[in-house]
Amino acid sequence: MPKRAGDAPLTRLTTGYVSDAQFGVQADVGRRFGQDNRWGVRFNGVYSDGDTATDRQKKKVAMGALALDYRSDRLRLSADLGARRNDSDSPSRTTFLAAGFVLPAPPRSGRNWQQPWSYDNTNSRNVALRGEFDITPDLTAFAAAGGSRFEESQLFSNSQLQSSAGRLLQNQVYWPLYRDSSTAEAGMRGRFDTGPVQHRWTLTASTLRVRNGILLNTLAQTSTNIYTPVFIGQPSIAGLRGPDAVPQTGSADISGVAVADTLSMLDDRVQLTLGVRQQKVKSANFSATTGATSSSYDKSATTPGVGLVLKASRNVSVYANYIEGLQQGPTATAGSINVGQIFAPYVSKQYEAGVKLDFGGIATTLGVYQLKTPNGLTNASTRIYSVDGEQRTRGVELNTFGEVVPGVRLLGGLALVDAKQTRTAGGTNDGRQVTGAPKVQLNLGAEWDVPSVAGLTLSGRAIHTASQYADTLNAQSIPRWTRYDVGARYRTTWAGTPTTLRLNIQNLRNKSYWASAIDGYLVQSTPRSIQLSAAFDF
Repeated sequence: MPKRAGDAPLTRLTTGYVSDAQFGVQADVGRRFGQDNRWGVRFNGVYSDGDTATDRQKKKVAMGALALDYRSDRLRLSADLGARRNDSDSPSRTTFLAAGFVLPAPPRSGRNWQQPWSYDNTNSRNVALRGEFDITPDLTAFAAAGGSRFEESQLFSNSQLQSSAGRLLQNQVYWPLYRDSSTAEAGMRGRFDTGPVQHRWTLTASTLRVRNGILLNTLAQTSTNIYTPVFIGQPSIAGLRGPDAVPQTGSADISGVAVADTLSMLDDRVQLTLGVRQQKVKSANFSATTGATSSSYDKSATTPGVGLVLKASRNVSVYANYIEGLQQGPTATAGSINVGQIFAPYVSKQYEAGVKLDFGGIATTLGVYQLKTPNGLTNASTRIYSVDGEQRTRGVELNTFGEVVPGVRLLGGLALVDAKQTRTAGGTNDGRQVTGAPKVQLNLGAEWDVPSVAGLTLSGRAIHTASQYADTLNAQSIPRWTRYDVGARYRTTWAGTPTTLRLNIQNLRNKSYWASAIDGYLVQSTPRSIQLSAAFDF
């Protein structure tokens, strides 16, 4: 969501520190000018650099975003330009799993088995233009267009965990890649009444074009251990192409036309939304050496959507919806040897129903849902990403947010999830749990405005995630984990300047755990991180 200049002038400078030795600065400046403040400009800039709490790891981030806008009674225009560069030395990576052993406990918090010379550098640029014009008070036309360029250069150890003792097989790899995206949208929206029924309708046409390329270079194969890493000299990448010279290996073109109408009755106590989309998805994969098409997909579909909201009382609303959508097929994940391969399009189907209780200061929502998507996975022995049947995910979500009593705010939720594999090849894995899908997730955060110290707020958060299966056979799993975060915020005035001081500590106990196990790979928890910042509004 791009930021826009507000009516009040903004000049905010934020300085920050993140353990172990990472310093940064952020500037946020916004102004409006001209007749009736019609013209607006807002700039956001960020720079940070230094060591992290993980062994031998450094990160540098430089980002700039410029937002321009114009608004009048009938016309609204905007332009957004942005650039971002991330340089990571010895970055943490996912770890793939071999089959047939009990997973070991993770090493100490902050342990890094990536080679000290490894890196992951990204560079992205983007631009977006948008305009709206009110033809009449009840009819608006709009259009938008945008594009982006993303480049990444990676030299790292593609690791596979092979034993309960922590043995790792590492392929030292160099992966340059790029992704070019362009998109456009045009449409109209309006409103009219038919007797006691109010209509809010939208007609939209959109298109998305993506071109991407990746080169897979395996340089050496070595062995190490997650508890006692063994480091080698940096392999040479002399003569290998960078992201700007990578051939195209994939493409996707997605287009569609959609129309929707929200019907409101009985003073908006009943709202019915009806919609339909005609969509087309074309995708292809190409050989990196010859440029020949290795696979291609072309699919179109007309998909419906319907939603109903019933406001039973001033405080209680009940809702239900069903939607289908033609989606681009999954893409082979980083770490698999066919990374970047695009699979066949599919039609997703989602059901949802729930109730919302809103008492002004605090609100609670309870919802149930079912979603069907392709079952993408990476083979434990071959490390080839493929699609095998479907994932059918059913869940119940309970969320609470708001101010319980003056000065005490809560934000939390409970998710109960049943994600199973269906329609797998030969029915081998039918009924088994999806990898990386914990059955229980619980998040609870609270803020307390300290009465005796004006401007001081204390906060805390607990995150609990149940155990997860790490393989499609449900033979390997990671244990449940709980993380605690704490923080403080102090608003004051320093030398006549409104100032906000913040302190946040993530993973307070510095606990080491396997945080997730998705598609056959493990992610270790991040170590305890202390974040300090001071924001000045000039």
